Amino acid sequence: MIQIETIVVSPYSVNCYVLYCENTKDAIIVDPGDEANKIIKTVSRLGVNVKGVVLTHCHADHILALDDIKAHYDVRLMIHKDEAPLLANGKMNLTPMFTGKSIEREADILLSDGDIIKIGEREMKVIHTPGHTSGCLCLLGDGVLVSGDTLFAQSYGRTDFPTGDARVLAASLKKLLELPEDTRVYPGHYDSSTIGIEKKYNLMASELMEYYL
Repeated sequence: MIQIETIVVSPYSVNCYVLYCENTKDAIIVDPGDEANKIIKTVSRLGVNVKGVVLTHCHADHILALDDIKAHYDVRLMIHKDEAPLLANGKMNLTPMFTGKSIEREADILLSDGDIIKIGEREMKVIHTPGHTSGCLCLLGDGVLVSGDTLFAQSYGRTDFPTGDARVLAASLKKLLELPEDTRVYPGHYDSSTIGIEKKYNLMASELMEYYL
C-alpha cells in the first residue's frame, strides 16, 4: 500500500506530501509549498528516495520551495498540461502577492487525465479536476486521494483566482464524490477526511453542485 507523510509548511498551512512505496522506498513529493529544509529533513528521516515532484496546481503557496527541492534531489517536475500557463506566468500563479517577485517556470513532464505515476511498486492515477484552476489535478491510488485545493474537509477551493471557474469545479467535485466512500482524502490545506464523510457533511460542495449541476 502507498505510504503518505504529511508536512505542513508555510504560514498558509499547506499540506506537502511525501508519497512512497514501503518496499522500494521510492517516493514523490507533492506540493512543496515552502520550508524546503523541513521537507528535506522529513525525507531524510523517512529514508526514501525522491524520484519526482508533482504539483496539484501552481498557486504560489504550493510552489515556493519548488526550486530548492528540485535542485536538491535533481528530479523532474510534473504538472497537468493545462496548468503550464500558470506556472509560466507570475501574475497568474500569484507569486508577486506572496514574495514580491514572480516565479515563472516550465515543467519537465506534462500530465493528462488518466496518466499513471509509478512510485516503486505502487501507482497513482492522475485525475484532472479543474475549477480551482484550469489544470488542477488529484492523485488516486491504494484507497488514497490527494485532492490538492479541489476538495477540502467540508469545503472546496476558491474560484476567484486566474482560470478558476465555479461551474467547472462543481463538475470536478461531483466526480470525486462518486469515488468509494472509504477513500481517504488528503487535501492541500486542513485535515484529512474520507469521501464518505464529505458526501454526508460537505454542505458547501453539495450546494455548489446543486446550483450548477
